[in-house]
Amino acid sequence: MVVHDNKTNKFVFLIVFSQKGEILMPKNKLHWIIKYGILTLIAIVFAMYIFGKFPHTIISSDTSKVSRIFISGNGNGNVDTKDRVIIEHIVTNLGSIKFKRESKFAWYTGNGYMVNFYSKNGKNIKTIIIESDAKVLYDGYFRWAQNDKIDFKYIENLEEKARIITK
Repeated sequence: MVVHDNKTNKFVFLIVFSQKGEILMPKNKLHWIIKYGILTLIAIVFAMYIFGKFPHTIISSDTSKVSRIFISGNGNGNVDTKDRVIIEHIVTNLGSIKFKRESKFAWYTGNGYMVNFYSKNGKNIKTIIIESDAKVLYDGYFRWAQNDKIDFKYIENLEEKARIITK
């Protein structure tokens, strides 16, 4: 039953029960609610699946939100930088690429670079594992670059320089 609440000026959906716990509503309305409720739920789940498959960006191109980047990867050279030139290059590059979500990963061991983005207050904004110039692992899924390539060589060179410095 739909009732208008004068206090909030909104319509409220109510199901009224008898003393025996039975629903006091015509059976055809209850059947309609269940039938269309389930169909609506299926449509929402299907839409979430379909829209998740469309290519989209995984990080904002706004470099002002990132104050520090920490990269750990294949070798022993971890990169921890607050250099604005490096931050702008990596964030702008990743922010310009649209990624298509593919398969889910449960356990991963590989040769990528884990890139952590930190805000001004030190909070980890985002973590992305960059596998190649076209593949990342983010939010539990493998994602493939669609419209451009990741500057993978730039990240490799940063890690190589850090490894040389730490020797």
